[in-house]
Amino acid sequence: MKPADAEKLVDISSIRVDLGMPYEERVKSYLSQIGNPYRYLDHGFTVTCSFAGECSLEDCLTSYLSEKYGMQKA
Repeated sequence: MKPADAEKLVDISSIRVDLGMPYEERVKSYLSQIGNPYRYLDHGFTVTCSFAGECSLEDCLTSYLSEKYGMQKA
C-alpha cells in the first residue's frame, strides 16, 4: 500500500454501530463506516485480512462483528 493510500484507511476504534438497529442495518452501517473491511487501522496499526477458505466470507465477517459489536444474525 502506498503511503498516500494509508491515509484513506479508517481506524476501527472510530466505528460506532447502533445495536438497536436490525442486523442487516448494523452490517450496512459498519461497512459504510469502515470502507474496506479487508484493510483498516486498529489504534494506528494497519490490519490486513485474508481468508484461507475454511469458512465463507459472510461467516467470517459475522463471527468478527459478533465478537466486536455483539452483532448476531437474527
